[in-house]
Amino acid sequence: IREVEDALKDERKRKREEAAREAATKAEAAAAAAGALTGGAEGGTNGDGTAAAAVAIPVVEAGGNKDEEEEPSWELGPEFADFKGASDDRKGLLEWRQKVNAERQRLEKEKLRWHADKRRREKEREKALRAEMEAELAKQRELERLQEELEDKQEAYERELNKYIVRQTPLGSDRHFRRYWWGMGAARGVVYVES
Repeated sequence: IREVEDALKDERKRKREEAAREAATKAEAAAAAAGALTGGAEGGTNGDGTAAAAVAIPVVEAGGNKDEEEEPSWELGPEFADFKGASDDRKGLLEWRQKVNAERQRLEKEKLRWHADKRRREKEREKALRAEMEAELAKQRELERLQEELEDKQEAYERELNKYIVRQTPLGSDRHFRRYWWGMGAARGVVYVES
């Protein structure tokens, strides 16, 4: 079961990575289109030369397994990427750092809560699977018990029938290998010939 689950996890991971690559290419195309529309004058690049439009986009797998949620992005948003104020504004820089730290703490709490919920959901899923397997096992045991009970009743019935048969071995046989029976069941005055 673990091998199957691992294979399914790998498949879901591969699909997520493909979806993330597709989303990244779409985001790059959208950023290029937005840059072309604005003429690249505003916000084309940050001070360090990275594109401002390169933002982590959470990817939601369409039609995926409802039980297996994709982990959301725990990265800071683009508004927390760089300080937008003047470089000599110490008060503004301090406020920005406090906002960034508060956002990081909020994201960390949210991440811990999400992982705790995920563990709880996995435990519930395992518990349900275990209960289902136990129910199947109980059903199988009940079926085996009924089958054994039926076999016991059949054997008791055969023993009861054998009580009424006086002779269980033939009297003998003749030169043509026909067997002779006497005293079979209720017909005691009859000799039977089995050929």
